[in-house]
Amino acid sequence: MSNFTIVGEIGEIMVDILKKAFLTCNEFSETITEIALGSPEIEENPLHTAKPQIIVFLYHIDKDTFFEHPDDLYTKLPLELYYLIIAVAKDKAFEHKIAGKIAEVFNANKVLSYEKYKDKPGFYEGRHDAKVNIASMSIDDKHKLWTGFPKIADKTVIPYIVRPVIITCEPPGADALVQEREFNIQNRM
Repeated sequence: MSNFTIVGEIGEIMVDILKKAFLTCNEFSETITEIALGSPEIEENPLHTAKPQIIVFLYHIDKDTFFEHPDDLYTKLPLELYYLIIAVAKDKAFEHKIAGKIAEVFNANKVLSYEKYKDKPGFYEGRHDAKVNIASMSIDDKHKLWTGFPKIADKTVIPYIVRPVIITCEPPGADALVQEREFNIQNRM
C-alpha cells in the first residue's frame, strides 16, 4: 500500500506545530490570527492584512538522492520537501519577532518521528524520521522567488527543507518488469 498522503501530512504537521507554539506563547496568542497552508498568491490570504498571520507554502518537491537505494528502486521514493514559512504583519519589527519564534519552534522540533506521528496514515514503522532544517537560499534564488511571487517581496520569509520524506510504493508484479527482450531488426534499405 502506498503512503503518498505523507506529503500532505508533513505540511499539516508543520502547521500544527506552529499553532501549538504560537497559541501558548503570551506574546503571540492574542495577535496571530491565522496559521495555515497556503500560497502567497491566493487572494483569500492577502499578505497586507492588519492582523498578523503565518503562511506555510510548499513550493518545491525534489528526489532525495542521498536516501535512494538500488534495492528500493520500485518500492521507496525518497523526497525532499521545500517550504517557505511566510511571516505577515503590518509592523516589520513584529514580523521579525514572528520569524524568530518560527526559527525557535522548528529548532525545537527538528525531527518528525514515527513514534510521535504514527497515527497519521503516511507514517509507518521502520521509515526514516524526517528532519526539518532551514534551507540555504542564494540571493539569486531569493530574487527569482520574489519575482515569481511579488506579494512576498517585502515579507519575512524563512525557507525550510524536510527530508527524507519517503513514499512507499507497491512493487510492480514480476511480469510487469522487462528483464530481457529480443528484437528482430531488419535492414530496410
